[in-house]
Amino acid sequence: LETSQKMIALSMTLHHALATSTYLVGHALSLADLALFAVAGFPTQAKDLAAAKSQLPDHAVAASRWLSMMASHPALQEATQLCVGVTNSFEAVFDGEMEPLVSGMNALEGAVAGRVVTRFPPEPSGYLHIGHSKAAL
Repeated sequence: LETSQKMIALSMTLHHALATSTYLVGHALSLADLALFAVAGFPTQAKDLAAAKSQLPDHAVAASRWLSMMASHPALQEATQLCVGVTNSFEAVFDGEMEPLVSGMNALEGAVAGRVVTRFPPEPSGYLHIGHSKAAL
C-alpha cells in the first residue's frame, strides 16, 4: 500500500478504537499501539511527525492526537535516540527537550552518539583519582 492509503486506514482504525480511550488496549502503552505506530512509520522525530500528520485526512482528530501522544512518549523517544546513535546517521530531533540517557550527566554539546571517545572511563563521582595514574603511564 502507498503511504497515503496506510494513513487513511490507520485513521479509520484509530477513529473507532480511540473514541473513548487513549490507548488501543487498556490504560497503558501496548504492543498494539507500537504496531500501529510502526505502520505510521514510527514518527517520533519532529519532521517525521509533521509528515505523518500531513497524510491524515482532515477529520482524523483521534489519529492526530494519538500520533502526537505516541511521538512524545519518553520510552519511544529514548528508543529513537538510541537507534539513531547506533546507526551513526544523524542526531535525533524532537519537539521538546529530551532528558539525557544517563541521569546526572549533561548532554555533550554537539556530540553524536557513538562517536565520542574519552581518555578515561567515567567514574560515578566524576572525579579523577589515584587509580587513573596507571592508565596515564
